[in-house]
Amino acid sequence: HEQAPHTNSSRATDDSNEKPFSEGNFFTAGVVSIKTRSGITGSGFFINRSGDIVTSGRILRTGDTALVKISNGSSFNVNEIVARDARNDLVIASTSVPSQYVTPVEINTHLPRTGESVFIPGQQKGARRAVATGHVSDLRQSGQGITFIEVTAEASPDADGAPLFNAQGEVIGVTLLRAAGGEGINRCIAAEEINSLDRGRRSSFTVPDSRMPSSERQDVYCYVGSDGHVNFVEWQTQM
Repeated sequence: HEQAPHTNSSRATDDSNEKPFSEGNFFTAGVVSIKTRSGITGSGFFINRSGDIVTSGRILRTGDTALVKISNGSSFNVNEIVARDARNDLVIASTSVPSQYVTPVEINTHLPRTGESVFIPGQQKGARRAVATGHVSDLRQSGQGITFIEVTAEASPDADGAPLFNAQGEVIGVTLLRAAGGEGINRCIAAEEINSLDRGRRSSFTVPDSRMPSSERQDVYCYVGSDGHVNFVEWQTQM
């Protein structure tokens, strides 16, 4: 069943509530590493207990298989892309990660202040995860109305699709690859776009070709329920 992202739209106004970063209090259990069959690597994060993740559309592409590695080192399949926004290149994908291993992140849709401390987790190596630290340098808006958060945290290419955390461990954005011409600056999509994408997929049907390749044949049947809604049922058979 689909579940809404954990969202916190409020923000403390007292700066004393901000805790200095340390590996002990920094929340990265909900961060995953992604590797596709074609060799593309990146990051993502859980947004609900169902195991759905958010990442960059440059990492997960239709027609490519992928695995996600969670914080305990276990790997699981990416099942399908359930939502994609071509404007901001974000995707939501379902995974086969069991719910007991899923730790959704806390999302804060309030825009950060210039100068606010931020952190971008990178790829996990063993029991440790690399983290890039920095601060918010600017807020910009595209011609399509998308708000970008520019930060000085110099994340590695493997952090494409990773969450942008504030000092409270809340996700305030999604990391993109370094913007051209922006030396020392990374551009992140504001967290409100995550909620917009998730709301959009709940009010529309899944695009059939968004499924990741599988060794199983999947037939889809539809019927009209007593409430008048069209329902879809998947039936899997071995090829």
